[in-house]
This record gives sequence, structure tokens and C-alpha cells, in this order.
Amino acid sequence: MKTEKIRNLSLIMVAAAFAAPFVYITLTSFAFSPEEFREIFNRYDLFTLLLNTFVLIVCVGLLSMTFGLFSAWFVTMYDFPLRKLFSVLLIFPLAFPAYVLAFSWTGFFGFSGIINKTLSPNSIFFLDIFRNLAGATLVLSFALYPYIYLIAKSAFATMGKRSLEVANIHGYSDFEAFFRIIIPQIKPWLISGLIIVWFETLADFGAVSILSVDTFTTAIYKAWYGYFKIEESLLLAFFLLIKVFILLWVLRLIEGNKYYTQTERQDTNIAQKKNLSPFYKSLVFIFLTSLCTLSFAIPSAQLFHWIFAADQLNLSDISQYTFNTFSLAVAGALCIVLLSLYLGFCNKFYKNKLSGAVGYLVKSGYAYPGSVLAVALFIPIINLSQNISSFTGVSLNMQSTVLPLFLGYIIRFSAVASAPVNGGYQRLKKSVLESAALLTDSVSSKLFRIVLPVLKPGIISAFILTFIDISKEMPLTLMTRPFGFDTLAVKIYGLTSEGEWERAALPAIIIVFLGFIPIAFSALLRRKNVHPRS
Repeated sequence: MKTEKIRNLSLIMVAAAFAAPFVYITLTSFAFSPEEFREIFNRYDLFTLLLNTFVLIVCVGLLSMTFGLFSAWFVTMYDFPLRKLFSVLLIFPLAFPAYVLAFSWTGFFGFSGIINKTLSPNSIFFLDIFRNLAGATLVLSFALYPYIYLIAKSAFATMGKRSLEVANIHGYSDFEAFFRIIIPQIKPWLISGLIIVWFETLADFGAVSILSVDTFTTAIYKAWYGYFKIEESLLLAFFLLIKVFILLWVLRLIEGNKYYTQTERQDTNIAQKKNLSPFYKSLVFIFLTSLCTLSFAIPSAQLFHWIFAADQLNLSDISQYTFNTFSLAVAGALCIVLLSLYLGFCNKFYKNKLSGAVGYLVKSGYAYPGSVLAVALFIPIINLSQNISSFTGVSLNMQSTVLPLFLGYIIRFSAVASAPVNGGYQRLKKSVLESAALLTDSVSSKLFRIVLPVLKPGIISAFILTFIDISKEMPLTLMTRPFGFDTLAVKIYGLTSEGEWERAALPAIIIVFLGFIPIAFSALLRRKNVHPRS
């Protein structure tokens, strides 16, 4: 009974931590008078913020869906030159943060870039086509389409080969079958991918700030660090949260009240890769080559060009930023994975309404943009520190530590880790658990001898995903880090804000490298699972 009370109390504390940002922002927002609201509306031009955000949501969603869906369809269904290579290369943009793509594209297509030097060698005119809303749309689409690609590719592999065969038998061409048969079948997967793309678009700060596009995330940062009006940043954060809930409502309408089921087991050799005519092979090859070139080949080439052309590189400072980034990512990922293991354990072995509610709150944490979490956590922690100091007489400055930073990481990225961890728990068969219960009543024995070996793949995936997300995260780290504690992402923002693209190249390459290693490791694990040794 005592153990159950402790467990329930811990779940209540987790639920309070995840719900606190929304509650605090909502209550604070209602404290503004109509006159103050009109002043804020005019100061930050909320109409422009709403319009830009709406355009980004619609256009990035459509482009990411187009890039990810068609590329997954081509590499899964058809045979063409370098198909296996493309299936791997299309994942690589996951290692590139959107803000790295933004400033590398700006350098490539900017005033001193190869495009302008080729089109206007005498600098008669200046072609600047990416430092605007259209450029931000393209950058975010190329950075985020791999989420759709991976989900769609998995869906095509699990839908069963008979769907396409039956459609062909009934006279449908592959093109007709794709839109009339295949797309409706994988609708749930596509919606889950679209949720990720939309949330990442709303949360983006680095790319839109580099490309001079005003959104709610840039306005929140301006209110805090430009005007030093933290209360106004809370109101802007409230508007951004409203947009998040509107998106969730729209997605619920799109999904409808339909239920989907898989009628066949996964078939990795689905429909025995079809051959294309030479003309269509060329089109597919050009499409995928262009996608890979724009999403990571050009940015990589531009970054290395800057590095080799730099007069000097301050390697001592870069090493410190790298260590800070790596240590934050490792520590944050460990905390998040441990929390996900505990919550999954409670939900599996001691499931009740409380554990279910906590699981829902954890999943909703991914909807918080980093800038929103920064303003929602920083002020309450300041107030808490002052109250504790006045009560105990001990001076506390918790806001100057990594506490708000780690709380933000846990709230925002726990949903990323919970999915693979919970998937591992679902693999635990009831018969195994019943046998374990007969052998021992010890929770620790169940955990270490039975549960953890089954969860190992999910734990590795959860750590990899959260490590990548934390190492790339910019607004939350920028706004809540301790004074003088800079990471690679923070340094990139500072350098690009001053127009020092060349000096920002090396930190960017290191971030990409940190993200590339886990992606490659995960790909090797998947390959090992698909082709185990005999």
C-alpha cells in the first residue's frame, strides 16, 4: 500500500510538471486589459504573425507530404538505378537542423554565392530569393520531409502487397491505385507524420529568424530579449498554443471517426519491385537526385567551403561548445529515457486512470514549442526560488542553473522517447509476465531480468531520437541556459545574427555530425534485424 501511494504521488508530480506550462500561460494571459492587448497587437503586428504562420503550416505541410510520400513510394515499389542508395540518402536531412539549411542556402544563393556570381559576375544585380517566406517554406520542407518519408515507407511495407495487385486486376493503373486505394489505406500514418511536421514548423525559431520571417517564436524572443517584457512574451506564447490546439482539432476532423486495421503481415518484398520505362526511370532518378542535392549535398558543400576558406578557426572555443552540447544531449536523453521507462512500467504493470492520464500529458508535451516552454518555466522557477529563499534564508537562483533547461527538455521530448519504449512494453507477452510473477514479486527483479532485455531496442531508439533532438534544439537552450553556457546551436545563432556565416560553418558541421552518427547507427541496427546472421 505504501509503495502504491509513492507511485501515485510520483505520477501526480509528473502530471503537474507537464500541465504547469499550459496552466501558467493561460492564467497569465487573462490578466491583460483590452487596451494592453491592442498595444501588443500593434507592437508585434499579430496579423502578420498569424498570416506567416498560416502560410508556413499549409505550404510546409503540402511540400513535406509531396517530397516524403512520393520518394517513399518510388523506393518501396519500383526498381531503378541506385534505388537502395537513395533509400538511405533520403534519411540524411534528419541530421541537418532547419537553421543550418537556412544559413547554408543563404550563403549558396546569396550575394557572394555561386548562383549570383554565375548569373551576375559583375554584381550588376543581386538575386536574393530565399530570405523571405517562400525561402522559409522551402527550407523547412526539405528539413522535415524525412519524417513523412520514414513513416510512409513503413506504411507501404506493412499494408500488404495484395492491395496494389487487386487494384491492377480491376483495371487501375499504378497512378490511379496510388491515389484511390493506397493513400486511404495509409491515412493514419500520414496524419501522424503531418502532426510532427506541423509541430516542428510552429516550433521553429532558427530558420525563420535567419531568413527574416516574423513568426510567433521570433516575436516571443523579441518581447523577452528585445523589449524586456516577459509578460508580453507569455501572451504571445498563449496565442501560439491556441494555434497548436487548432491544428490538433483540424487533424481530428481530417482523421474522422474511422478505424483502420492491417490485414496482412509485413512484407518487405512488397509486389516484387516493378520495372519502369526508361523515361519514367529518368524522371524518378532526377526527382530523387534533386531532393538529395538540395536537402543535404548543397548545404554540406557550402559548409565545407566556408571551413576551408576560413582564415582561422578558434578550435578551443568550438571544443567547449561541442562538449556542452554533447553533455546536455547525453544527460537530457538519459533523464528522458529513464522517465519513459518508469512511466511505461507503471502503465504496463499497474495501469489505472492516473497512469493513462499521465501518458496522455506526456504525449501532448511535444506540442509545446521550445520558446513557449522557455517563458512558461523561467518565471515560475524565479518565483519559486524567491519564495524558498525568503522562507529558509538561503539564497537560491535556480533560474541560473540548468534546471529550467532540463525541465524543458523533459516536457518537450518525452513524447519522442515514449513511443519506442511503449512499443517495447507492448512486446511483453502476457504469458511471460505471468511466469515472472510466479517466480518473483520483486519489482527490480522483473525489471532487470525480464523487462529490460525486451526493451533494449526501444531504449536505444529512444536515446538516439532524444539525443538528436536535444543537440539540435535552439530556442529553449538559447533562452534558458545558464549565463556563459553556450552550445553549438546557441553559437550558430549568435554568429548568423551578426552575418558571420563562415565562422558558423564549423559548429554547424559538428551538429550535423553528432546527428549523423546516431542515424547511421540506427540504420545499421535495422539492417541487422532485417538480415540476422544464420
